[in-house]
Amino acid sequence: MKTFAQFAFTYGQTDRLTHEATLHWHEQYLSFDSEQQGEMRDQWILNYLMGSLDIAEPKAQKIVEAKRTERSSAHQQAYDRARGQFAYHIVRKTSAKAEPAKAPRISREERAAWAAFVATVGADRAALIAKTLG
Repeated sequence: MKTFAQFAFTYGQTDRLTHEATLHWHEQYLSFDSEQQGEMRDQWILNYLMGSLDIAEPKAQKIVEAKRTERSSAHQQAYDRARGQFAYHIVRKTSAKAEPAKAPRISREERAAWAAFVATVGADRAALIAKTLG
């Protein structure tokens, strides 16, 4: 019997190997138009459900065609896993690096309005108001 740590290691190893093995289908997915990508996704979900739930195609097709609220909890969880695994293995979206935030540009009119406001209420009170509005 494997220990918990051994099982986790094997699970992670299998995940890595499966991810590597799906690179071909990821590249194929990228070459498809949106209609073909949708067909690939539908085929994945159908076949994933068949394998995951150990069911025949007609039953899996009914699960796919059912609305979310019509699926059993187990069927919905399997459906969500299928979609997630498709996204992970085939779509492989990478998050774009966020650009460093730039300080907002303040127009001359806005600076003039702020200066007039500070002159009216005083610098200390204007700073407190600005901090509160934050």
